[in-house]
Order: sequence, then C-alpha cells, then structure tokens
Amino acid sequence: MHNQAQNLYSYKEHALKHEDIHVAKKEIVKSKFKTKFYGLVLGLVSFLLLKICIIDRVSRRELLSIDHTHIKTNNIFRHLDNFYNIAKKHNNSRSTTNGHPDVAKYVISALKKYSFCDIKTQTFKVPIWSALGPPTLELSSNNGNISFIENTDFGYHRYGGSSAAIYNKQVLHLAHGGCLITDNIGVSGKIALIEPSSNCTLFEAAFALEQAGAIGVLISTSRNAVKPSIARIRIVDWKENDPLMTIPVFSVTYSTFQSIKNTPDAKFTMIAQSEIRVVETFNTFCESRHGCRNNTIVVGAHLDSVAFGPGINDNGSGSASVLEIALKMAKFNYKPRNKIVFAWWGSEEDGLLGSRHFVRDLTLKSKKNLNISPHDLRSNSLDVKLNQIAMNLNFDMLASPNFIPFIHNGTDAPSSAQCGSIRIQKSFEQYFKLVKRNYKITDMLGGSDFLPFILNGIPAGGLLTGASEIKTEQERLEFGGMANAALDPCYHKYCDTTSNINKDALQLMSRGAAYSILKFSGSKNLRSELAKC
Repeated sequence: MHNQAQNLYSYKEHALKHEDIHVAKKEIVKSKFKTKFYGLVLGLVSFLLLKICIIDRVSRRELLSIDHTHIKTNNIFRHLDNFYNIAKKHNNSRSTTNGHPDVAKYVISALKKYSFCDIKTQTFKVPIWSALGPPTLELSSNNGNISFIENTDFGYHRYGGSSAAIYNKQVLHLAHGGCLITDNIGVSGKIALIEPSSNCTLFEAAFALEQAGAIGVLISTSRNAVKPSIARIRIVDWKENDPLMTIPVFSVTYSTFQSIKNTPDAKFTMIAQSEIRVVETFNTFCESRHGCRNNTIVVGAHLDSVAFGPGINDNGSGSASVLEIALKMAKFNYKPRNKIVFAWWGSEEDGLLGSRHFVRDLTLKSKKNLNISPHDLRSNSLDVKLNQIAMNLNFDMLASPNFIPFIHNGTDAPSSAQCGSIRIQKSFEQYFKLVKRNYKITDMLGGSDFLPFILNGIPAGGLLTGASEIKTEQERLEFGGMANAALDPCYHKYCDTTSNINKDALQLMSRGAAYSILKFSGSKNLRSELAKC
C-alpha cells in the first residue's frame, strides 16, 4: 500500500506547493479589508499593551547567559534519530494517524525534565483522506472504448469523496462551472463535467453539484497543465462539523476534458478506492513561565509528516530544532523578557489545520469574550489571548540536502502585519550577515503555519531551506550544491530519512532560529520594535 500511495503522488511536489500558494493568495486578498480595520484596532491595542505590560525583572546576565552558538547540531540530530525510529514503527510515517502522537510524547518527555515551561496540548478534529487503491475512468461509445490513464489523463482530487463504483452513466457538461444549485438542473443521477470557475472554489462547485444530485464530478485542469491536479476538494480552513464530499471527484487534464465533452452520448465508468475519516489530533505547547504575557512570541514548527514518508527534513528538522532551542533555554535557566510559546503544530500536512485551529479558537474567544470552554480545559489550553500575541516565528524544513538559506519576505504579509513581518525578516538578515553567509528572500504567501497569523494581523516570519524547487546554475555559484537538481529530492517521499539531512544547513538555520528568538524574547520594547517600518 505504501508503494502504491507513493506512485499515486510521485508528481505531487510542484502541484501541491503551487496549489496551496494559489489558495493562500486568495485568502490574503480576501483579508485585505478586514486587516485594514483590525490593523487600526490592533495598533491601538498594541499601544495600550505597551503601557500595561509588566516586564519580569530579568538581569542582563540572565539574558546573556545563552546565545545562538550554544545550539549544537549533534543534539538536534539525536532528536531526529528518535523521530525516525518512531516513524519506522508506524508505517515509515509521522503523519496524523501514524507516528505523530508518539513523537509528541517524545517532545513532552524531553521538556518535562525541566521547569522552564508549562507543557500543554490542544485537541481538535481533522479529516484525513487516503487513497486505498488506483482510480478507474473509462468511456464506452459506438466508436469504441477508452481506458484513461491515471496520473496522465486523470487522477484523484484529494478529499474528493470516499469509495464508489459508478457504471455506464452519462456525463453532463455544465458550462457555468457548477457554482450554484440553480445552474445544475438535470445533473441528478449523472456525472458532472466542469471547468474551474472564478465565481466559486472547487469545493463549492463540487458540493453544489452533490446537493443537486450528481453522482460524481470530473473537473478539468487549466489548459497548460501537464498533469491532473491533486487540489483538495474541501473547505480550506476546515473545522469540526464542516461538510465533506461524499461523491467521487476526479481531476482530468484539459485534453481529456475535451475528449469527454465531445462524446456526449458515451457512457462512463468511474471507480474510486478512497476514504475520508474524521480523527482527533492535537497541538503541543511549551509556554515559558517567565516573560511579558502581553508580548507573547509564538515559535512554531509542524510536528507531523506526510502519510507516505518519515518527514525527517519536512519537518523533523524544524520541530527538532525548536525542541533543542527550548531545552537549551531550560538548561541555561534563561528568563525571557517576553513570554515564548513554543508550538509543535499537528496536521500541517493536512492543510495547516493545527495552526488554523489555534488562531481561530483565539479569534472566536476574543470576539465573543468567552471564557475557556470545558473542552479547552480538558485539553489543558494555553493561558493567552489573541491580542497578547505580538509575533510568530515559523521554521519548516531547515536541512534540505541541496539547500538554499531562505528568509520569508515580510512585504508579502497583509498590511496589518506587514511592518512587524519586515522587522522579523531584517532580524534574520542580520544573523546571516553576522555569520557571513549568503541568503535569499522567498515568498510568504502560503504553504506553512505562518499563514493563519498574518491573515489575522499578527506579524510573522521564518527560515527554510527549500523543497522541490530546482537549483539554478547561478544559485549553485552563490550557495554551492548541485545545479538542475531539487533542493530536497526526497520532499514528501519515503526517502526523507536521517540520511536526507544536510548538517551544515541544520546548524546554520537552527542557530539562525535561535538568534531571532533570543533577540525578540529579550527585547525591552518589542511592540515598538515591530511597529518600525
């Protein structure tokens, strides 16, 4: 099953990244008006918080007791060895339904040896889609039969329903894209054939078709796409009790779409072997016992991997680095001026669902002025409010074999989070200049756990070393490594093991993470510093 799943997604790297960024761009544009309003509110709140924040009495000696050079690669690698050993016991994976719970236990056990922080978890539910076998799409007409080829002509859309077997049914082409139930008259009992529409998301179209009685959906790719899409047919920031597709949804290439459209009298067979399960998972937190609560810094890295790989670079490297930084602070009895919440997000690989849940939960509480719910008490919830979070630092993939040291571009953040995000970017730039290493600025549009923060007006930034992007000859000259090769050839694959870790990258980037965490957590005037554009 593992090899079968790997084959199903051998082409996923570029498609997944670009699809997630495309969705994130829409989210950022959608948030522009909201962030302008909340920017004014958060600005006023920040000013007031500066006035009422009581800074811990922290001596200069305590702040300077630790610096970024104390972060040792061998210690991080020891964590990665343990992560990999856990993955090997769970289908070579640390995904939500495989090794993630045991890796979280390892993190918690390591932190419990010290009194540096309060350890807490936050449970939430997520939908997990799995391919159980290959899909089938066949056409029968008077001119003959066609068996379309998976991953060439068509393929699964993730979250496109569960297993189904549909035989000898008519396909109905819907010119308006299926966005409204009123557009879908006559689709009942048929397979719907549509193109993406600017009037609604793929999920909104597919769900409207299901509501209108369609028994399956075929969605065309763009005209220039060379492979079927694997986009999620799901509400982007899905939460418990949101709807999910039950009928099968396949992606077809544009040429396949044209072939089907031009044979209206044909009958089709559509077989899906897949499932969607709703399961419980959790975020893991280490909340420092010292530091100004009104200047809280959330330091995040996702702890899960994809289902078909151990994810030692993605994102064992980030989560193990964050763990080692927290442990080193504990060993040095570091007392930050500003509270740090170290966060190991769950279910990032399922669509940033852990970080989205965290921010959404705080947003709802702040809007409704609610007390902590009984459910959150059972989850040992954090004692922090949304307006007390000054910033987020995100570390996702810090040790790619053919790496480039990347810093997220603060100017990509919405206006309400832009100033602070630029200041975070500048802090990382200072680090690379200090250690005399080249770096490159990359986008901050989507694909990792900073997104829910910037969409809600909270400045964010982070470091990364690259995924499936291809290194150019110019980049080889500037950063070393191999040109015309992926930055991480094992991205989202079974081979993302401890052998996939570049130790030079791991040391450089983990120390860069520590540098900025120490800088901002020791700042006397954090909010003022973040407000300087």
